[in-house]
Amino acid sequence: MNTLPTDRVLVSINAAHDADAQEVEELTRSLYEELQPLLPVERVTKQELPKGAKALDAAIAGQLLLSLFNTGGVLVSAVGTIQAWMLRQNARSIVLEIDGKKLELKGATAREQRALVMAWINHVEARSADR
Repeated sequence: MNTLPTDRVLVSINAAHDADAQEVEELTRSLYEELQPLLPVERVTKQELPKGAKALDAAIAGQLLLSLFNTGGVLVSAVGTIQAWMLRQNARSIVLEIDGKKLELKGATAREQRALVMAWINHVEARSADR
């Protein structure tokens, strides 16, 4: 099975049902600008998706690729930034994917999201340590 390398996280923004392409672009740019100071981040198009990653319909989702290589463990900070951003935006959910493991952030309380995020990060880190 092809998956994203463990040092890269695919972030997919699921916009509101009535969002148009311009709104999706604005959401993607906004999240990009918030994440850029924390770690290397790049915009993703269908042609640039890593092998094994699934492209979502460009009309409903924007995608970013985060690089965790030589970032000193900023995954927790990046996910916290994404959660805070999502609460301020018109985004229905965010899907994070690393090493074939996906986490969708939506409709949960902040406490529930924190617990889910930490469980996901712990699982990803444990799998990376086993390699």
